[in-house]
Amino acid sequence: MKIAKIPNQVITAALQPLKLEKIKVIALHHWAASLANMTSVQAIKEVERWHIQKGWRAIGYNYIVMFDGTVYEGRGLNLGAGVANRNDTVISVGFQGDFERFPNGSNSTKRMLDTQFNAGVALLQWLQQKVPTAKNIVGHRDLQANSCPGRFFPLDEFKTLRPRGSNDNKKEDFIMPEDLVRKYQFVDSNIPHGLENELREAIDLGIVSYGDQGFAPMLSERDVRTIVWCVRAAKAKIPK
Repeated sequence: MKIAKIPNQVITAALQPLKLEKIKVIALHHWAASLANMTSVQAIKEVERWHIQKGWRAIGYNYIVMFDGTVYEGRGLNLGAGVANRNDTVISVGFQGDFERFPNGSNSTKRMLDTQFNAGVALLQWLQQKVPTAKNIVGHRDLQANSCPGRFFPLDEFKTLRPRGSNDNKKEDFIMPEDLVRKYQFVDSNIPHGLENELREAIDLGIVSYGDQGFAPMLSERDVRTIVWCVRAAKAKIPK
């Protein structure tokens, strides 16, 4: 993925490289300000100015994700300033926007822009490849008592590491044989004992459907059990 440098970045003292084997967490932040009336360069430089005025040696985030999908390197894989007393075990990613006030971080009732979200997912995937020990993705508020990254921030969606608009985001995570993809209406009393949970999941996946007209069997018990095996196989973790 492409990571941009902050133009004319201000660093007032040497940065300390992280010991990557100690990194356990990627913490997600919001700016608590949108700066939507600025270009990406103007906005990132404004946040940099705020952080320098705090007495910090550079912008505090390790990486920053903008509304337009630009990803900037802040401190990179050096000690950040995003989470007090935890920065030696944390990589901090800052997102442009105020997600406490606005669902898209700026002025709209819509969710985070897809351009920003997908850039964030790509960055998180890249970071976990670079730093395999950084397995946990959390909000700043999970590490300190605050509201960051905001109540509208799509933290749970980020944890899936699935970009929006991809096939990976669809419900159908596996392909059933054509002769089994049929309508199957049932009531609980007709579900073979021990297969109830998987059949309910098959309903959620759209493999079978629950009708309002009661029970109209269209599959044999053997077909039902094959569906269950496929559901279980789709959920199973395949050993490497």
